[in-house]
Amino acid sequence: LASSAPLPSELKKMEKDAAAKDAKEGNKDGTKSGSGGGEGKKQSKSARLEELNQMRLELDLKEIEVRQKTQELVKQEQTSATIQEELELARKLNGILQAELDRVKEETKLASGLCAQVGGF
Repeated sequence: LASSAPLPSELKKMEKDAAAKDAKEGNKDGTKSGSGGGEGKKQSKSARLEELNQMRLELDLKEIEVRQKTQELVKQEQTSATIQEELELARKLNGILQAELDRVKEETKLASGLCAQVGGF
């Protein structure tokens, strides 16, 4: 998949990196990461990251579902096209066989007419 969800190990690393970044940013602002405000910020970023990863996973699952349905439609179209070709060939074959049957019937009539003429002499 083009934009697949990260592996669990990658997800943990991303969360750790985000937590470390939050801690560094908290220290730059003059606040310690242990304070109440920094802790809430860390949780909200972590929650947003988790939500984002969940959305990516859902998107990937939907993309897989769409691909499967597309493949099914392609198979149905191919099956439909094959059936159409078979029908066309069956009609042509039927026409050929009908023409052959008519020709044989005509020959039979001619042969029986000739036999009648030869037997009548």
